[in-house]
Amino acid sequence: MERLKIEQEIVGEGEQSVLVLTSNGYIDASNVDEFESQFNDALDGDGRQSVVVSLEGVEYINSSGLGVLISASQKLAADGFFCLAAVPEKIARIVRLLGFGDVVKIFDTVDQAVAAISEGEAS
Repeated sequence: MERLKIEQEIVGEGEQSVLVLTSNGYIDASNVDEFESQFNDALDGDGRQSVVVSLEGVEYINSSGLGVLISASQKLAADGFFCLAAVPEKIARIVRLLGFGDVVKIFDTVDQAVAAISEGEAS
């Protein structure tokens, strides 16, 4: 199994810039602590108020991994924007079933999410 990693990219400039976090592989009980640590380090270290999380490379995520995402969305709810993008269908079904999709916007692609934020249509 590939080692879990979260890649970071800044898209755009100035106040309209967006932090894009991309994860890969499996997120489960064996590595959720590492996922949470890397994820929080990225959020805390960057300080951006608009964050897009791409799950395109994620093959599986358990409830603990979703809990990390829910916690991040709550941190940014007051002063920023948090959304998911490129969510594989099998994961999207779980997200919708748990009602997380009612709280967090989900975009088909990272580009769509970034465009919505840049145009002020994401909130």
